[in-house]
Amino acid sequence: MNKDYGFKITWHPVGKLAVDLIERFGSVACVEDGEDSSGRSKSRLQTPDELVDRCIAIAEKFHEKAGAAGHTQVTELDADGLIKMFEEDRLRREGV
Repeated sequence: MNKDYGFKITWHPVGKLAVDLIERFGSVACVEDGEDSSGRSKSRLQTPDELVDRCIAIAEKFHEKAGAAGHTQVTELDADGLIKMFEEDRLRREGV
């Protein structure tokens, strides 16, 4: 993520946490995958789509609960940036 493409990505806090989770757990996140012939539980690595969906869900839930508990705050963000962030979040949730 440190490549120089001539621009900088500024992550929404949920996106940043999701990326951190993917980086940390992406190569070891497994899900149940039935049983073998001896009845033992089998597991498999999550697909990339499953992994991303799971990490985003965890990040969204964390920010929801942390915000409700008063553990988050917005700092160093001007009003225009805040309006843009909320608009992008609304459009994302509506699937636009």
